[in-house]
Amino acid sequence: MTKVVALTVALTFGALRLDPASASPPQQAPTRLRPITLEWVGDIALSTQRGLPPGGLNRVLAPVRRLLHHADVTLGNLEGTLSEGGSSKCGGSDGGTCFAFQAPPWVAGELRALGFDLVNQANNHAQDFGPDGHAQTIAALRRARLAWTGDPGQITYLTTHGVRVAFLGF
Repeated sequence: MTKVVALTVALTFGALRLDPASASPPQQAPTRLRPITLEWVGDIALSTQRGLPPGGLNRVLAPVRRLLHHADVTLGNLEGTLSEGGSSKCGGSDGGTCFAFQAPPWVAGELRALGFDLVNQANNHAQDFGPDGHAQTIAALRRARLAWTGDPGQITYLTTHGVRVAFLGF
């Protein structure tokens, strides 16, 4: 029998905590679950065109670095792509109400080094530079060993302290 505990993280992000199947008889007392801490960072919107933080993410987020490493799992909502080139969903517009975010692929490594374990891609900016921009983003996240969720039908599993946690981005 698998025990499932739902954790509400944000409206666009869900997490389920799954314990391994237990072979113990049903009459035994339930196993006490170890609490898991999640650190949620909201929208991470970076843009080469609008200017990246001077000195990179490491410098600008130095004051909160300890907090990002404190939780069992640190996650955030990655708005935009980690890609180079391609066509923006905004076309050639220079301002207005259309915003497309594109940061260099190396940003994935900085996010991982800062303590992020997972990013959510289920948002209105995941395809800002089309399917190629999204594919470059996923490749950058893989290279950085930074998990992601949010693709259609995707469930991402991470294990922390021997507990398997499922993340869904929608």
